[in-house]
Amino acid sequence: MKKFAIIIAAVTVYPGTGLRADVGTLEVGGMVATLYNKLPSVGPEVDINLNKFVSFNAAYLLSHLDLDAAIKDMVKDEDPNLDIDIESAKLDRSLIVLGTRIYPFAGSLNIGLTGATGQQRVDLQVKSNESTDVIDEEISYTLSTANITIGHAWRWKNAFFGFDWLGYSTYLSGNQEHSSNTHTGTDGAFANVVEEFKDFSDALAEEPGVIFLTARFGFGF
Repeated sequence: MKKFAIIIAAVTVYPGTGLRADVGTLEVGGMVATLYNKLPSVGPEVDINLNKFVSFNAAYLLSHLDLDAAIKDMVKDEDPNLDIDIESAKLDRSLIVLGTRIYPFAGSLNIGLTGATGQQRVDLQVKSNESTDVIDEEISYTLSTANITIGHAWRWKNAFFGFDWLGYSTYLSGNQEHSSNTHTGTDGAFANVVEEFKDFSDALAEEPGVIFLTARFGFGF
């Protein structure tokens, strides 16, 4: 209980002077949970401390987002009376994140500088209950981003815990593959939904975004 009390004090009273692990600590088995560039993400992380001021880290982040509500809003904007059946509307993303954390005061406060690369796939299958019109779209992205974060990390001999309170992610480069079996010959509203969906997908992949409240925890060796 005393150790737990010390952690709470470090978080709430001394946010820049948390405990640090010994030089050369390898931290594995960690988990990351974050709102990464507009998407909730989770995955494993490995962190290697070079000294009191620098560590290297690698993470693998997975994201899944149900797009039903967004598609319904798009359809409603085009035609509130359109009767549709959404069979699939989802986004899946996987990213490998590599970078370094700099501890300028050899305490818990750190600045993270990372790069990420991975895949993002968006699927949409919608059919009209009033006609033969069908939306069947699949858009895949290969993307790379650069990221900066600021946060705190508390390290002990056999464990670590921390938060990246806030960060920023910017799109660097990427490729897009688009597969379409859409038929919207009888309904102009359906055709407009397809274009909105493409713009929406591009924005999630390519527009800058915020990294918010990344939780990191695990064991040290």
